[in-house]
Amino acid sequence: VATAICPHTLGARPVILPPRPPLTLEFQARHGSDHATLWIDGQEKWPVDEGDRVTLVADERPLRLICWPGCQYFSLLRRKLHWSGQMPPTLQNDRHEGYD
Repeated sequence: VATAICPHTLGARPVILPPRPPLTLEFQARHGSDHATLWIDGQEKWPVDEGDRVTLVADERPLRLICWPGCQYFSLLRRKLHWSGQMPPTLQNDRHEGYD
């Protein structure tokens, strides 16, 4: 589950991500004074510098979700949370293993 801390929009909600592929985030400062901090479970924190990458990988223990036939998890989130924009090519297909 990825959760934005102190989001500045109502559309920044926690998201359950598919187990594969791993998700890699890279911090890119927009201004010279920009900085970031990575918090894990609200307990541990690390400073993140320009160009630093963080890769999220799935836990070996699966999370069981109940979905009805034809459920398209990310399409449902986009519709209910009024998200817009294109999905990255690796996530264009909303049907992911574990969500069907």
